[in-house]
Amino acid sequence: FPCPKCEVPRTNLLDYTQKYKIRTAEDTNSYLKQANKLKGDAKEKILKDHGLRNVEVTHDRLHIFHGGVFPHHLWVDKQIASLPRWSGLNHFNGVTHMLFSDGSKYEDISKVNFTPVIIFATYNVITEAACPLGYLLLKCLRTYLIVDMYVALEVHTQTTIQEGRAAILAFGADLTAYMNAVADTEFDDKNWGAIIKLHLWVHIFDDIKDKGVSRNSNTKPNEKLHGPLKKHYLRRTNFKDVAPQILRAEHICCVARIMREDLLHYDKNIGEGPDIPEDIEGDSESIVTHVHLGAAQPTISIPVLRALYQHDTALCKITSHNIIKFFGERLTLEDLTMPLNKIEIIRDEVRNYSIYITCKLNPIPL
Repeated sequence: FPCPKCEVPRTNLLDYTQKYKIRTAEDTNSYLKQANKLKGDAKEKILKDHGLRNVEVTHDRLHIFHGGVFPHHLWVDKQIASLPRWSGLNHFNGVTHMLFSDGSKYEDISKVNFTPVIIFATYNVITEAACPLGYLLLKCLRTYLIVDMYVALEVHTQTTIQEGRAAILAFGADLTAYMNAVADTEFDDKNWGAIIKLHLWVHIFDDIKDKGVSRNSNTKPNEKLHGPLKKHYLRRTNFKDVAPQILRAEHICCVARIMREDLLHYDKNIGEGPDIPEDIEGDSESIVTHVHLGAAQPTISIPVLRALYQHDTALCKITSHNIIKFFGERLTLEDLTMPLNKIEIIRDEVRNYSIYITCKLNPIPL
């Protein structure tokens, strides 16, 4: 059983229609307990029969697709070089002789050869009439990209998972048709059934449901970090217990980058403003004739404004009613400014008045 996820026989790796027994922790512990009771070849036989090995059981999109299955195919160099350049996409002058490549470049190559409309690099080279076997292989590569598209989604629904499973079945059907077509020919030297990475597609959407989208287990984000880590290893370690030393060197680099970003941000904030040339060729009035910069003009009333610019169609129609309507429709009361003639509040003057009453008491005779 070569698959680390299930107990599929080695001869049925490309059977995408069948579900085989999934490995569980309970079963593995049971097999190990049985093996520990035995010795020698008998112990090794139990482990081999169940395909127990110390390997990663979660799919890695980079090495299953772009760095696994795809780079074993060759392409047409001339038409690859003629593909227009695109932002964020590596451009290749050829792919049949590459001195350096990684999973990211293989991913871009797979995108280069398939556009949403037609297979750019091979549509006029490999046709069904000219090369039936090659055309079947192109169909396999097309369904390969469809599967990769669904696996790469960062948000999944029940619908996308179902369509992704259907795409895997379509790929299996296309690959089976190609294998049957090349049987007993000179192209029958490739054993597709021995590629374990093709069988792992069966478990991809189960992993997505159990562990989240493929970016959670994809090693592509760390591809470009290999270069800096290699430099830290060669230049800043003593080649003994290198992990803490590399981590310390990378931490220092991160702190230095943050300090540099802070300095650049500080310089940008205290700068003298945008880089505007001091001299502008030509007459400014010839460039913009309806805007003039100058000192503030004295305040005038609306009737005087209309009289001064009675020949100007933009100003002669201004009235107090139009202005009030304009600002009333576009500004709220909170946005309106206070009038120039401010109201001054004067405190009331309080005066105290006192009344004095004098009276004389006459005696009452008894």
